[in-house]
Amino acid sequence: MEPMKQITEKYQNALKCEKSKLSRFLKRRRLELGKTLEEVSEGVCSTSYLSKIENCLVDVDESYFQMLFEKLNLEYKAVVEDRQTPIYDELIKAYLNNNVEYIKVRTNAIMETNNYNDAEIEIILILYNLVNGSLDEASRGLEKLEVIKNTLSSEELMVLGFLKVLSYFKNFMYDKISEMIEIMVKSYSDEEILYVAFIDLLLDYYFWTNQKAKFIACYEENKNNKYIVTIKNISIKHYLQKLIVLSLDDDNQSLNIDEDFSIIKDSLNLEMHDLYNYYYSIYLTRYQKFEKAYLILQSQTKTPWVVSLMAYVVDKMNNMNYSMMFLKDLEEYDSLEENPYNDYIEFVRLKLEQYSYNHLYSYLKNKVLINQKVFLNFFLNYIEKIEYYNLAFELGKYKEIARSVLNK
Repeated sequence: MEPMKQITEKYQNALKCEKSKLSRFLKRRRLELGKTLEEVSEGVCSTSYLSKIENCLVDVDESYFQMLFEKLNLEYKAVVEDRQTPIYDELIKAYLNNNVEYIKVRTNAIMETNNYNDAEIEIILILYNLVNGSLDEASRGLEKLEVIKNTLSSEELMVLGFLKVLSYFKNFMYDKISEMIEIMVKSYSDEEILYVAFIDLLLDYYFWTNQKAKFIACYEENKNNKYIVTIKNISIKHYLQKLIVLSLDDDNQSLNIDEDFSIIKDSLNLEMHDLYNYYYSIYLTRYQKFEKAYLILQSQTKTPWVVSLMAYVVDKMNNMNYSMMFLKDLEEYDSLEENPYNDYIEFVRLKLEQYSYNHLYSYLKNKVLINQKVFLNFFLNYIEKIEYYNLAFELGKYKEIARSVLNK
């Protein structure tokens, strides 16, 4: 049990921290409303004292906050009540739990109050837009915050760093992720929810860029983190990724890994079956069980990553019945997002519809591989490069193959 003195100090520090946040909020709202120190302090305190309050230089009695908030048409108790739970931690936990509906409801509720300033609302909207796929809106929000970066608190700057990396990940800009993510992870304690959010992205990054040794090391180091253990969807996702990474090592027995997949499936609820089926299908392709993989994928929601895996599977099968099945499935697939998955899906469609080598080669060279430079996806880039070399070889473009290999 902690001594009373330590408990008292913790309480006082927490109270001081909360008051500091309220002081910063007060200053921002005043500036956003275009009010001067003189206007807000009139009848409450001196302008110099208000300046000290706003800059966290004095220990403020609650009664001053109540009066000053009233001058800005804010209800003090409502602001304090709405901020009892740290809003960024709350929303990032919802993101990690894949609770998109909660983020939507909470964001809409925040927008209907005056209890948050413009910068806070912008940060919340960026996360909302990222999880809902409105990537252009999220990018515009990030640009706005870059302009006022110097006015943000240290907490807001940390959340902004996470949102940048998440935006790069959502846009498949893995080259930019590699410059930031490993450095940023080291900036946090493993007790912080942002640390877990970064680890989640870091493991995904290692997995999709085929950095097997780094993935395993990072997974083993963090698998018992108290947040990761309780957030089931990310703990299950990374465990499934680990099984796939292990299956890529020829020294591992596929039978044991297959048993591990079966065991984990029995422990999942219905909501996690799509997640399981997707990664299990990736595993099946490792052992060329393409028909089984395709039938599992066909029952899934047709997301870009699911359909791209279907395209890879049907291309490897070289089976007319499954080719026709895939072309029919594509009629229900209406993703208009600009991402590298769609380029590869379209390439396989052209291939199945027996377009000429010249047409396929031109599409790969002038569309697919060019877009990969913008939306870098290492897994697809490897597959597409192999296709490109094969087609170039069939067309007798040996010098071009040589130039491409030398310019890697």
